Amino acid sequence: MDKAELLSRPEFSDAHFHSLSPRYDEAGIEFERIYASLFRGIDCSASLADIHEIAPRISRHSNIFTTVGAGPWQASEAASNGFLDEIESTANAFLQNKQMIAIGETGLDYHYDYDRTLQKSLFARQVEISIAVRLPLILHIRDSFKDAFDILAAYGLDRQGIVHCFSGDKDEARMALDKGFYLSFGGSATYKGNGHIREALAFCPSDRILLETDSPWLSPEGKRRSVNTPMNVYDIGNYLSEWRNDGRDGSIFKESNRNIVSFLSQREDVCSQAK
Repeated sequence: MDKAELLSRPEFSDAHFHSLSPRYDEAGIEFERIYASLFRGIDCSASLADIHEIAPRISRHSNIFTTVGAGPWQASEAASNGFLDEIESTANAFLQNKQMIAIGETGLDYHYDYDRTLQKSLFARQVEISIAVRLPLILHIRDSFKDAFDILAAYGLDRQGIVHCFSGDKDEARMALDKGFYLSFGGSATYKGNGHIREALAFCPSDRILLETDSPWLSPEGKRRSVNTPMNVYDIGNYLSEWRNDGRDGSIFKESNRNIVSFLSQREDVCSQAK
């Protein structure tokens, strides 16, 4: 992508991506340029160790943020001595870093055969940590909406979070919206067989919509054979705009930009109160 093409695009944000994957190196993708091209971006931790590598990488880019958390794929580690405590100590260690803005990604994933009891334990502990450190959650929920929101219902959450890569239907969207969450739509919302996700998008108020790529995974329709990158949020937004009959007026990008700024402002509130 050349400079002229970048300049012709509206400002856009990627609410969820993972920069540490070796797939980018194999494809010759450099993140310094990608960071600089985004209006805002959340380079999300997929495992507890990620924050230690991401934080120094993004320190030169005030528009990029990150998280502390452990996904459902680390459920077996939840049974290890000290792992749950390590999540909390890591969150506290990075609490004064204003680019660390949430706990996550965390949640439940029943699509894969991760131990469900351990998943619930890992998720519940991170909900508790998010309340203790007063940071929102970034949720990974797959085929598990009821159980995930039953766990959330047991806690008095007072900070808005994000359901990343939203994959549910309109009823599940309502469940998340009623709890004050933003819904983040990615490449999977462009797939032909996922009309239920687009119906959820149509149901979602404009002040709750975010765009993401979840790169390097879930490349949008038309690019599914290639490595996904945050730059593909432009294709995702255009596809969803046309589906909503917005045309290419950029409204969905403006909504996403406005909403990610609103989401990130919660971290500024925490920092100001922590001084």
